[in-house]
Amino acid sequence: MAVLGAAEERLHLVIGRDVDGELVLEMAQEWRAPMRAMALLAPSLHAALSLLGGPGRLKGLACVRGPGSFSGLRVVLSFAEGMKAGLGLPLGGLSHLHVLALSAPKFPDGTLAVVTHARRGLVHVQAFFAPSLDPLCDVRVLSVPEAIAAIEELPGPVRVLGSGLRRNAQAFAALATSVQTLDQRFDHPLPEALLEAARLATFSLDPVEPLYVRPSDAEENLPQIAAGRGLSPDEAARMLEKARLSAQKF
Repeated sequence: MAVLGAAEERLHLVIGRDVDGELVLEMAQEWRAPMRAMALLAPSLHAALSLLGGPGRLKGLACVRGPGSFSGLRVVLSFAEGMKAGLGLPLGGLSHLHVLALSAPKFPDGTLAVVTHARRGLVHVQAFFAPSLDPLCDVRVLSVPEAIAAIEELPGPVRVLGSGLRRNAQAFAALATSVQTLDQRFDHPLPEALLEAARLATFSLDPVEPLYVRPSDAEENLPQIAAGRGLSPDEAARMLEKARLSAQKF
């Protein structure tokens, strides 16, 4: 089993093998390489598999489908489609926020809130029941004040983690003192957590759908982009929809 992720600034590559129904870690690589996932992914996986017996040993490929960096998600999911086409590998999609929850220390009670950077002034938020890590809600995109209010309403004790806290440190300093902020080292997925998420995932030969949650910057700024190219907003919207339908057929 291989697991790939590039939802934030780090590229993750993990390989595990099945031992009596458990995925045991064989190797893991982490590259702090914003915007370089495309250049690193294929050669890194090729080198790792060459040392571990070749691509034929893989039984499946799990990939983090979001939410996170649009470009990082597209690189990983496109690469996974290529691996599926070439090797016939089933694919499984993983939630980035669930993987981060699995990476956190285990707590016997309360709620764990995962808060990751979405864009300036916005964060992805999802809360989990701490003992089981069952989600208490879907992933939401909130402004920082909305996120603070939502976190403070969760059943306690409440622990929080994620890149959204660091990118908005001054604002999140206003969180109630009863909310425990976990150390920054838990802002990134652990290899074992990626394997555990893969073990829990559903695999098939269908494409893994990205979990974008919010519109891309290009979609939100479509009228301005259209004007710069001499198009009306309606023309640009029709072209965008045509491209979407074409991609779905492919």
